[in-house]
Amino acid sequence: MQIVSTLGIVIVSLSLAYYIYSYFCVGEFFSHKDESFGSPDFSLYPVSVLKPLKKAFPGWRSNLETFCKQNYPEYEIVVGTSDVSDPALQQVIDELNWCPIRLAETTHNPGPNFKVGNLVSAASIARYDIFTISDADTRVSPKYLKNVVSTLLEKDVGLVTCLYKGVDCKTFPARLEALVVQTDFIPGVLVAEKSGAVKFAFGATIALRKSTLESIGGFEVLYPYLADDYQLGNRVARIGLKVMIADEIVEHVVGERRWADFFRQQLRWAVTCRVCQPVGYFFSVLSHGVSLATLNLFVNSHAKISFLLWAASLGIRYLTCFKVNSKYLKNQEVKSVLWILPFKDFFSTFIWAASFFVDKVYWAGNYFRVNRDGTMEPLK
Repeated sequence: MQIVSTLGIVIVSLSLAYYIYSYFCVGEFFSHKDESFGSPDFSLYPVSVLKPLKKAFPGWRSNLETFCKQNYPEYEIVVGTSDVSDPALQQVIDELNWCPIRLAETTHNPGPNFKVGNLVSAASIARYDIFTISDADTRVSPKYLKNVVSTLLEKDVGLVTCLYKGVDCKTFPARLEALVVQTDFIPGVLVAEKSGAVKFAFGATIALRKSTLESIGGFEVLYPYLADDYQLGNRVARIGLKVMIADEIVEHVVGERRWADFFRQQLRWAVTCRVCQPVGYFFSVLSHGVSLATLNLFVNSHAKISFLLWAASLGIRYLTCFKVNSKYLKNQEVKSVLWILPFKDFFSTFIWAASFFVDKVYWAGNYFRVNRDGTMEPLK
């Protein structure tokens, strides 16, 4: 029993150390955000913005319009989709006819990741050597392209990605998703960045040169993978180029989320992380400090240090969350659900544990089996 007690205190102490480290990583990243863009001549670096689209949806126009309002000398937007005759899509293109938008029709899409097929189509007609890729539910600021491209131009950088925050959350589960992003995703990524372990990317933004893409086999190699964004970043890192996080926070429009949607999305995210980085994912249990400290409190309720560790874990957890939200991201939708953070942490720990027993995920209206190498197979 003494061994169990000691082990519990050691594990919770390590988790608390992670919380403290993540607090300083968050502060360092945001305090060094550079509002200037250096001195590159951006006119020498025109950009093709690739937008894979399954189908037009309410709110897509406002998302796309933010890309049309870039403070950038020359760029184009190429939308890759399997149905260019969709009336809703045509209406958006007509309304934004002042913007350099072109459509690329996907006539051959073997899947199972059909988003990749739309990217292949868009890239096939793109004019420029620099690509930026972003999901259809992403919104950006007018300085987005300048900030991303200036990072891509740094020495030995092969790919640039961006952090994001959840916005336009119309339901309580949607606000919980945004809370997960700000309390789990952002600190975890910034710890990886500080440790020099960023070898992945996020669908909210990926920027790279066409030549870099070709050197890793093009988009086509991503067809069988669930986490196409992770694969892009990882493959670029494996050829010896840096993956960087730009000083730009983009917006992920969450919109409507039901409880079932939230559960499926969290489980898919967890399974994806597990198959992409199995060892790192196992040890990510140390990022579940509140859950670990609470469990230790029950096991070692007689020890005063157990209560002190629990209080410290909860305190630094909230301190980091407040620091990210009130000082940097200023997300009122997340602020409204901060009270539920400990319960959200218990749920996240449950999802972490459940992911080791699950190989089936729900994505884009279909069920898939995810293999150990990250590839997926559609289930009927």
